[in-house]
Amino acid sequence: MSATTPDSPTLITGIPELDSLIGRSFTRGSMVVVAGHPGSGKTTLALTICRSNAVRQIPCLYITFQEDKDKLVRYAKFLGLNLDELEAMGLLDFVKLPVSASIGDLIEEIGNVVRRKNYGIIVIDSINAILAGLERSGVERLYLQNYFYTLPTLTNSILILISELPLESDILPIAGIEFVADIVVILKHKIRRGLIERYMEIRKARGNPLSIAELPFIIEEFKGLKLWPPIIVSEIMENREEIRIPCKSLADALGSPSIWKSEVIYITYPSNSRPIYAAMIPLALSLASNLKMLVVSYKYPKESIYYLISKALDMMGLTEDEVKRLISIIEITSLNPFSTSLSSIAHYEISLAEGKDIVVFHGVDIPMVTFKLRRYIPALYNQINYLKNMGVQIVRMSSYINRVMDRVNASLSDIVFRFKPVMTESGRLGYRIYTWRRGYHAYIMDLNIFELCMREAGSIIKSRCIHNG
Repeated sequence: MSATTPDSPTLITGIPELDSLIGRSFTRGSMVVVAGHPGSGKTTLALTICRSNAVRQIPCLYITFQEDKDKLVRYAKFLGLNLDELEAMGLLDFVKLPVSASIGDLIEEIGNVVRRKNYGIIVIDSINAILAGLERSGVERLYLQNYFYTLPTLTNSILILISELPLESDILPIAGIEFVADIVVILKHKIRRGLIERYMEIRKARGNPLSIAELPFIIEEFKGLKLWPPIIVSEIMENREEIRIPCKSLADALGSPSIWKSEVIYITYPSNSRPIYAAMIPLALSLASNLKMLVVSYKYPKESIYYLISKALDMMGLTEDEVKRLISIIEITSLNPFSTSLSSIAHYEISLAEGKDIVVFHGVDIPMVTFKLRRYIPALYNQINYLKNMGVQIVRMSSYINRVMDRVNASLSDIVFRFKPVMTESGRLGYRIYTWRRGYHAYIMDLNIFELCMREAGSIIKSRCIHNG
C-alpha cells in the first residue's frame, strides 16, 4: 500500500463536463459509487475513467467478478476506447476474481491484487456480485462497507464501486454506503417516443456545490459517453451590435434603420400556404451585411432548402451565378427532432452556431409538437438566451399551428412578421405582412411594397457580390 502524497498526479473522469461538476471530490482517497439499472451505462463510465487516466500514465485496475476481460475489451472498442495497448504497457490491468462466500477470503483476494502496483483508479464491478455470495448478515455488510471506505486511502487511489439497481428502484444494495461515499452517481434511462433517453444524477459530490440534479447523456459508437449539461443562463444579456436593415420600407415598418443582434425574430405563415417571401427576410439581413448564416431546418432536407433559397434570391433580382456564389457561403443542416432527445438537439444546435452571426431555425412548429410544451419552453428559453450571449441573431420560422404555440413563439420574440393571405383583385392569392417590434407600433405592409423592398435589398447584395468578386 502507498501513502498519500501531495504531488500525486490529478485524476480525471475523461468527461470535461463531469470533471467541472465533481472535480473537487474526484481526488485520491475518494470512494465513488456508480449505480444504475441494467444497460444504463455504468460499465461505459467506468471504462472511460480507466482509460482517461491510463493514457496519462496513471495505472488503472479493473476488478470484475462476472464479466470476461475479452468481452469488456470488445465493448470498449465499440465505444472508441482501445485498451489493448494500455494493457500491454502495464497501465491497465483486468482481474477476474471468484465470488467468495467468506468476506475474509474476499478481502484478502482484493488486497493481494491492489498491492501489485500503485494504481490511481481501482474499479470493482460489481458489489452486487459480492453481496450475492455473502450471508444476509448486517455485520458482514457493515464490515465490507468499512473496508471499501478505507481502501482508497490505504492505496492512495480513487475507488469506483459499480452497483446494479433493480428496475424501478434507486436504493443502493448496501444500506448507508452513500453516506460514506464521496461521490454518488446514479445512471438512469427512460423511454420517450420509443427512444432511450439517458440521465446522470449526481446525487452527491462532497465539497462541490451542486445545482444541477440530472444531466442528459448519450452513448455513441466509437465516441463513447457524451454528457449534455442542461443549458441554463442565469443572466439575460443584450447585444447592441447593430444589423442594418437593407431597405427603407422595412426600416420604416420596424421604426429604425437597424436592429440589434440580440433581437429575436419570429416569422409565421399559414400551414397550407407557406410563401417564399418569408425566406427573404433573413437572407436580406445576412447577405446585405455580409454576415455568416446558418439554416437549421426541421422540415426539409438540405437540397430543398437550397432550392428555396435559390428561388428567393432569384425573386430578389440576383443572377444565377450570383445565387450560386451566395448559396456556397450559407451553411445548411437538417435535423429530425423525432430521432433524439431535446437536450441533445439543443446542444448540437449550439455547437453548429459557433462562429455564426445569424441562425435561422426553419419549421420550429415540428419540435414544438414533438415535445411537451412544459419541457420544451424552458429548454427553448435557455437556448435562445445562450445564443444571444454568444452574439448570434436568432430567426425562428414557423407555420401557424394553433393559438397557444403562436403566442409562445411571439412572446419569446422581439420582432414578429406575420404573413396573412388575402385575395387580390385578379383573383390570385396575395399577402399582407403584419410587423411588430418591441417598443414600436405594429405596422402593415402590402405585398407589392414588400417585393420592392426585397428588390432594394437584392441590389445591395448584388453590389456586394461585385465588390467581393
